[in-house]
Amino acid sequence: MKNFISSILTLLILITCAQSYAQVELFLEEIPGITNNKKYIDYKQLAATVSPSEDRMIVQYWSKETSSYKFIEFIKIDTVWQEKGPLTLINAVGNAVGFGAPSFNADGTAIYFDGTYSDSYGRSDIYSSTLINGVWQSPVNIGPPINDDGSQDCPWISPDGQRLYFNLYKVSKEEKTYKIHYSQKMEMEHGLPKKYGLKI
Repeated sequence: MKNFISSILTLLILITCAQSYAQVELFLEEIPGITNNKKYIDYKQLAATVSPSEDRMIVQYWSKETSSYKFIEFIKIDTVWQEKGPLTLINAVGNAVGFGAPSFNADGTAIYFDGTYSDSYGRSDIYSSTLINGVWQSPVNIGPPINDDGSQDCPWISPDGQRLYFNLYKVSKEEKTYKIHYSQKMEMEHGLPKKYGLKI
């Protein structure tokens, strides 16, 4: 039973990450005001996340022309999605190679995402941003023990906020592995990451 549950959770996280990058355009094409937004006509939608309250959406855009990433927030008014604007404090950070795969926490007051900035420990780290007075704050590298010299991406926080799941990519002489890991929160800090589920 434990192996079965582990396999199911692994599959769900992989599907979530894959949908964020590969299938989000199919989803967004059905939402007026996002794919047909003339302000971002040269941008490609790469990933999206909707808040648990279903009234906020953050979309990752990438411009082939300018080779830049942006997070744009949309809010739902009645049944219509309308643009609120770019997440300026995240988008404006210097030396940002890239960022994506945003994920809301349970009450919609924080997002977790992967990124490569000047303060990254490895190829890609996990960052967070909190919503204060309606403004998403500058990204914060959540640091060790989760982030290291490997590549951490596609974060997902449990509804109770006590467990953070993410993908970890490691390269050794023997193999390259992409594994689901999780970190249990101990008091106010996240604990050492542990492998979860099957090796991929």
